[in-house]
Amino acid sequence: MARTLTAKRARTILWGKLGWHPAVNAWIAFADGAGMPDTIEVLRDGKQSATYRLVGAGPNGESVIAQRVQAAWAVGRTLYERALRHLPLTTPRYYGSRQESRECVWLFFRDGYSRRHQAKA
Repeated sequence: MARTLTAKRARTILWGKLGWHPAVNAWIAFADGAGMPDTIEVLRDGKQSATYRLVGAGPNGESVIAQRVQAAWAVGRTLYERALRHLPLTTPRYYGSRQESRECVWLFFRDGYSRRHQAKA
């Protein structure tokens, strides 16, 4: 799921003071001590779900994929939390989730694509 989303090109790039953005607020509330992203790349911004790349907001300055989904669609979260994170797979690292409301959940992943892409540059 997250692997295919991270290779997408950004539709929009946001920069400046980003503390207003819901993805940033959710990430900072989830990851104690997390820093502000340098930029936010909007990968998908729909009514039902949205996906953002928080550039530089993760551990060691890595990018984080923040995905907002409807709580009913977050069934995959259980799979990541209970099974995949414990297996030696090459899937993007799942950091965790944060409930935004009864209807929405934020899922957070390490962005493996941008790391590989930066290494080639």
